[in-house]
Amino acid sequence: LLILIFLGLAWCLLKVEELARETPPRHNRLVALVVLAGAMVAVGALTRYSFGWLIVPVVFFLILFSGPRRVTHALAAFGVFVIILTPWLARNYLISGTLFGTAGFSAMEGTALYPGYTLPRSIHPGFYGFIPKPYLAKLAGNLRGILSNELPTLGGSWASVFFLAGLMLQFRKISAQRMRYFLLMCLGVMVLTQALGRTPLSDESPTVNSENLLVLLAPLIFIYGASFFFTLLEQIQLPALELRYPIVGGFVVLSCLPMIFTLLPPKANPVMYPPYFPPDIQQISRWMRPDELMMSDVPWAVAWYGDRDCVWLSLNADNDFYAINDNIKTVSALYLTPVTMDGKFLTDWKLTPPDSWGNFIIQSVLLNQPSSFPLHDAPTGYANDRLFLTDFPRWKINR
Repeated sequence: LLILIFLGLAWCLLKVEELARETPPRHNRLVALVVLAGAMVAVGALTRYSFGWLIVPVVFFLILFSGPRRVTHALAAFGVFVIILTPWLARNYLISGTLFGTAGFSAMEGTALYPGYTLPRSIHPGFYGFIPKPYLAKLAGNLRGILSNELPTLGGSWASVFFLAGLMLQFRKISAQRMRYFLLMCLGVMVLTQALGRTPLSDESPTVNSENLLVLLAPLIFIYGASFFFTLLEQIQLPALELRYPIVGGFVVLSCLPMIFTLLPPKANPVMYPPYFPPDIQQISRWMRPDELMMSDVPWAVAWYGDRDCVWLSLNADNDFYAINDNIKTVSALYLTPVTMDGKFLTDWKLTPPDSWGNFIIQSVLLNQPSSFPLHDAPTGYANDRLFLTDFPRWKINR
């Protein structure tokens, strides 16, 4: 959806640039397209907040290439963007006290202040204020990975290399040259946004994830890459003109090889285990009533496959757990997957504080020592790499 919105935005700006060079320019249509461009960015931001940063290259493009009334056009696009986005941000603030909800904290995640999933699992995270050094370290570290690995293989195809090499190519058509300027501005903004907004989610699924913003630019990048390929092809002296067709066909096949190999057998297993095992999640969810709350290290999977309310595993099995259980809503079941059960013995279990979940597993599961933890019943013969605890033997009732 975001790729489609971005292509619509690019079309609007292309038409704005072309109309601005007409004599005389059609101001009414120009204003309509400028308003539409601002609305497209706002709609994209409502889909993914980080998409809203594209308003920066849009405003710069309008200032540079939208004709004599460039400042008015830039202000109109920005104004429409703010008008469409403001009601939703006001709703967020009334509900959560923040404009962007938890998405606004993504820049903090993965820094030295909040490593891993520490921040989203915290009840009272204790914000330290703005300390620039951790954010700069995160930005520099992620930029290195993006520039070394993700940018050269943008969109999962080596065809993007033609785009990078074609930056030295001068186009005869003014609109093609100016739209490439817009694409480069978007590329710079998205690289910085992706580097600073990266969270541990990208480490779990490096290739396909919702934080990959560069892939949104892939269609335009492929278009410019293809134009550079045909420019090179025109410089080659072929023995016969008909040889152009197999060369172009070979380029298309090579560009599509990642998709072709994905569709070829053997087919990938649709179940990503570990840690997700949908039949198991559905079974334990049937033991729970719809109004009861569960806690898990994969709460999104429990909500999706089991259709039950589920909160992320608290930072510890003591204070943070009881802060939810006693003050927010009673936790009726605990479901742990290999995300926690396959933790490293020393760093995740033995050398952790006494109230950690690693120590809880050692004491309650491995050593079978009694504790005051309110969830103490587990089904017999359950899988060794998963743990399900609840307040009473529900499986005996829901057979």
